[in-house]
Amino acid sequence: MPFTKPPAGSSFDGGDDITFEDTPPVTVVDELKKAAEAIGGTVDDEVVDQQVEEEEQDDIPVADKQAYIRSMLAKERFTKSYELFGGALHVTLQNRLVSENELIKTKEDLTGAYKLACSIKEIVAETGDKYLVSADLVSGGDCSVDPLLDMDDILYAALLRAFHEFEELCDILFRRASSPDFWIKIAGAI
Repeated sequence: MPFTKPPAGSSFDGGDDITFEDTPPVTVVDELKKAAEAIGGTVDDEVVDQQVEEEEQDDIPVADKQAYIRSMLAKERFTKSYELFGGALHVTLQNRLVSENELIKTKEDLTGAYKLACSIKEIVAETGDKYLVSADLVSGGDCSVDPLLDMDDILYAALLRAFHEFEELCDILFRRASSPDFWIKIAGAI
């Protein structure tokens, strides 16, 4: 095998081992900072990190983007269903109303449970039996977390995992929907 010159910043001690000094990898943020400095500007790390994260996570299915836009245009809640326990249960989550968010602000304890309760549209078993529906949790302008607090902790953890994924999806879709590019990319598919 032919000998190749070690990369810059490495040392070769002449023995059997080649050692390389630790050099941090160059990131997109580093490249942007370098380019901005070259023209006398600066880069806001937080903004760049958020943009890079969103671009890296652009694995949002087009169907979710379309459903999000359709729900806004129809003045309905955005919903998404998640399969739990290999399909034994299906939970459908919905974005919360402003009134529900205001109600949650008045709750001093268990705000996470209240957010989850207001976000559950329904939980249905694979047999079609309804396990829990939003009317069990939200009615008359109030929200009850009792059915959630009385459930098995494994089921509650699975619901929380789906809920956090849904919340992140809603967050990303909300931020992206403010960009004209978002609308252009899916305009023909709505």
